Amino acid sequence: MEVFLSEFFADYRQLFEQGESLEVIERFYADDIIQHENCDKPFAGKDKLLEMEKANLAGVQSLEQHIASFIVDEQHGMMMGEMKIRFQNLKGQWKQLEEAFVQKWKEGKIVYQRFYYNCISDEEGKV
Repeated sequence: MEVFLSEFFADYRQLFEQGESLEVIERFYADDIIQHENCDKPFAGKDKLLEMEKANLAGVQSLEQHIASFIVDEQHGMMMGEMKIRFQNLKGQWKQLEEAFVQKWKEGKIVYQRFYYNCISDEEGKV
């Protein structure tokens, strides 16, 4: 029985929107993932990605995440979309990041991911 990317992504999206970022990485990212953050140089490895996410979460009091739109390309194993991340930093300030993403999936795991974004803005609205 063939499992489609959209079926994996449904679980990914649910966990992501529940704020379970670490679980998302553990469950859906390949050990040798290549991640490319905006204009930074790409890096490899799920362990490095987990370290980065833990550091990011350590600076946050509250977090809301939402995947606003997405497109699944089953033939090429790709997912593209837009997400909004709203968070309250340790100073109590609310910030929002809107970013586009491209993911390449293989056998139910993300093997490549790139994010495109401009800046983190002050924001009081819900995601």
